[in-house]
Amino acid sequence: MWSIIFFAIIAFMPYSTGLAQMRSQAPDEHSQNEQEVHDAFSQFSDAFVKADTVVLRSLLADDYVHTNANGGVLDKTRWLAFAKTRHEDLKSGKVKIDTYRNDDLRIRVYGNTAVVTGLNTTIGFRDGKEWKMNLRFTNVWVKREGRWQRVAFHDSNAASP
Repeated sequence: MWSIIFFAIIAFMPYSTGLAQMRSQAPDEHSQNEQEVHDAFSQFSDAFVKADTVVLRSLLADDYVHTNANGGVLDKTRWLAFAKTRHEDLKSGKVKIDTYRNDDLRIRVYGNTAVVTGLNTTIGFRDGKEWKMNLRFTNVWVKREGRWQRVAFHDSNAASP
């Protein structure tokens, strides 16, 4: 009986030591990655409000997939075409954004992958008519070549906060 317990302890020791080392190293690296993702997410949000396609392009992965609340699916090229049209609408005054806010933001980092969830509230005007959107969203970010890029997006309609 003691030999079974002894072998079980010996077999588990390398794993428990490795886990302890991971735990002792992970918080600093994790918080740094979390901050980097938060910064990239904020940069993306700011660029989206302005429809800055140069910044948006740099933050989207080439294999980006965007799924809208209505079920539409766009790749990077089609989504950037949407952003360009939005830029023109903002510039002409056809569209005006009064409020663009991300609340309940949660960032979870898993190595070189991060999941960002939250609630977006947008209030603005299109052709002089006010519109409001409340969307729950999920973003997936991947760190490639030292920088975070958004690889996937999905949103769904949410109740007003």
